[in-house]
Amino acid sequence: LVTLQGDDAFLEHLPEPHRTRAFDEIRSLVGDVDGFLVHSRYYAEFMAAYFGIPPDKLHVVPLGIDTRGFGEPQTPRHDEAATGSARPKTIGYLARLAPEKGLHVLVDAFLELRRMSGMNHVQLHIAGWLGEHNRTFAESQFDKLRAAGLADAFQYVGEVDRRGKAEFLRTLDILSVPTIHREPKGLFVLESLAAGVPVVLPDHGAFPELIASTGGGCLVPPHDPAALAGAIADLLRDEPRRRQYAAAGRQAVHEHRHAEAMARATLDVFQKLGGKTR
Repeated sequence: LVTLQGDDAFLEHLPEPHRTRAFDEIRSLVGDVDGFLVHSRYYAEFMAAYFGIPPDKLHVVPLGIDTRGFGEPQTPRHDEAATGSARPKTIGYLARLAPEKGLHVLVDAFLELRRMSGMNHVQLHIAGWLGEHNRTFAESQFDKLRAAGLADAFQYVGEVDRRGKAEFLRTLDILSVPTIHREPKGLFVLESLAAGVPVVLPDHGAFPELIASTGGGCLVPPHDPAALAGAIADLLRDEPRRRQYAAAGRQAVHEHRHAEAMARATLDVFQKLGGKTR
């Protein structure tokens, strides 16, 4: 059994002739594999065509996370009246700082958002690993914010560990990672929802499945900063809907998308294939 989770993104970045040689070698090995585990229906369909995998060899095991430390399902994070907090509303980004993850789309949306009525105090918090090969890209996005006079409206907190993720998410009202690449799994979505933070995501890849199964946010057209800004603004203005997304997403992840559920689903595949022989 082989797990597939983003292999196409790795292959597409290989220089030639290595990309073609690796791709051909993988396709030649498909017949020797009994089954492939994927985390979304989208990726199952994509990989069936990409590597020529027979559909009956693909098994969807929904992604799960260890929910410990991400807040209890019964404890809403957004009740500012209870905490007495009057902090500015905050949008978050939690992923690698890379073009394929769409940081530039979120920055452009944030610039537009800040020009909207009542949105001039919204903040942007960014967390995630920054590789040296993407440093110029990331700095260009930070410079764009500074040039717009928003140096005090955003912060990059760097790479965060598991505990740091939970702490970072507690500072947010909405998470958005508007990927350019069609995301095959969306781990950061489950982490955000587990912490009670609703999401606004592009309508492609695994995101429609995650939203449908959790009810924890909404979708927007991909690669469209204006649409993203509008959706974020609407959600910031609609506290009841934001609370509804937060509660539904938190409950869904804590009850159904935890690590134990994923482990059981994985074991089911092993047991189903255990008695089969080539």
